[in-house]
Amino acid sequence: MCKENLKNDIFHLFYEVFSRVKEEVEANVEGIGLTHLQLSILLNLKKGTITTVGKLSKELGISQGNASSICKKLEQMGYLKRKRNEQDERVVNLSLTEEGNHILDLFGEECKKVMNPILQRMSEESLQKFLLGLQEINENLIKIREQE
Repeated sequence: MCKENLKNDIFHLFYEVFSRVKEEVEANVEGIGLTHLQLSILLNLKKGTITTVGKLSKELGISQGNASSICKKLEQMGYLKRKRNEQDERVVNLSLTEEGNHILDLFGEECKKVMNPILQRMSEESLQKFLLGLQEINENLIKIREQE
């Protein structure tokens, strides 16, 4: 099979798998009461690399105004804290609360409920190859983002 056909097959299968996993996860986390974007914000804060509304909006590809209003809602829900930077009041610093960490722990447990039955059917060798492939995709995505 030529490289172009392989890339097309990978693209279509990746999209199909991503869509199915996303659908399953969303069905399992419905009771958490957060949208996909709200969860993405909390997950980015948990990683620790995003600490401001500006960085968050850039990472998620949304306007600062939209990011700010979603963060305000998440603060009202008790999942994060917003605080103006003392040196530059235009900058809004973000941090997860204990409740925010707790809701992400619940989300993680629900994701495991979806993924464990899938991953348990794979051999250790297949899991290792899958992990290496995902790591390479992630590294390439990071490199592409850094070039922008």
